[in-house]
Amino acid sequence: MLIRTGLVVATALVFSQAALAECSYRYSASRSAEVDANGARRAVIRAAAGDLSVRGTAESNRVQAKGEACANSQKDLDAIRIDTRRDGDTVYIETVLPDDDSWTNHDSLDLTVELPATLEVRLEDSSGDLSVESVRDLRVEDSSGDQRIRDIAGNVAVTDSSGEIDIKNVRGNVAVSDSSGDVEIADVAGNVTIPVDSSGGLVFRRVHGDVHIETDSSGDIAIDDVNRNVQIDNDSSGDIRIAGVGGNLTVAHDSSGDIEHRNVLGNVRIPASKRDD
Repeated sequence: MLIRTGLVVATALVFSQAALAECSYRYSASRSAEVDANGARRAVIRAAAGDLSVRGTAESNRVQAKGEACANSQKDLDAIRIDTRRDGDTVYIETVLPDDDSWTNHDSLDLTVELPATLEVRLEDSSGDLSVESVRDLRVEDSSGDQRIRDIAGNVAVTDSSGEIDIKNVRGNVAVSDSSGDVEIADVAGNVTIPVDSSGGLVFRRVHGDVHIETDSSGDIAIDDVNRNVQIDNDSSGDIRIAGVGGNLTVAHDSSGDIEHRNVLGNVRIPASKRDD
C-alpha cells in the first residue's frame, strides 16, 4: 500500500522475507517511493545510516527510490521510510530512521535512487558507502564511508570526514575537502582543488587543468599527467612524486618527506632543502 499526502510519498510497511538474508537483524522490509521530476533542475538527497547508490538515466523523467530497511525491532522497522517531495524545480528525497541516539541502535536503510541524468545532485549522507554515476553536477557532504563517483557532466564538490574517495571521468572541476582516507582522482577535464586533506594518500592522474593542493597534513602525494600547473601550498609529511606537468610546478612548503619530479615543461619551485643541487 502506498500512502500519498500532498507531494510527499512514503511507503507503508511491507515485510520482506528475502531481505532477511541480507539483514543482520530479525526485522527487515522493502521500501520505495517516487516523484515526478519533469522540468526539475536539481535533486537533494538526505540519507541516514546505510549504503547509498545514485544513478542518472536518460530514460525517465521520474525520481525513483527503493531500498531495504533493517531494524532492531518491529517498532523501529515501522518507523523507517523514504519521503519524497517537490518544491519548484527541486526534488527532495530523504530517508527517515527512528530517533534513537543509543550506541546499540544500528537501524539502517540501504537506498538506491534512479533519476534523470540532467539533474544537479546534492547529497547529505551520514554513514555507509556511497556510489554516484551519470549526473549533471554533484555536491556531497559525507560523514563516513567510502565514495565512488563516476561520469559527472559538470563539477564535483566533496566534503568528507572519513572513508576512501574514488572519482573518475568528470567534465568540469573537482574540489575535495577530506579529513581521513585515501583520495584518488582521474580523468578530469577541468581543475582539481584540495582545500584541505588531513590524512591519507592523494593520487591524481590525467587532469587537463590545474592541480592545487592548499593543505595536506599527512600521506603521500602522487600526481601524473597534468596539462597545466601543479601547486602545493603546504605539505606536512609524506613523499611527493610528480611526473608529467605541462605548466609550472610549485611546492611552497614541505616539512618532511622526499620530493621527486620529472617531465615538468614549465618552471620548478620547491624548497631549497628538497633540491638535489
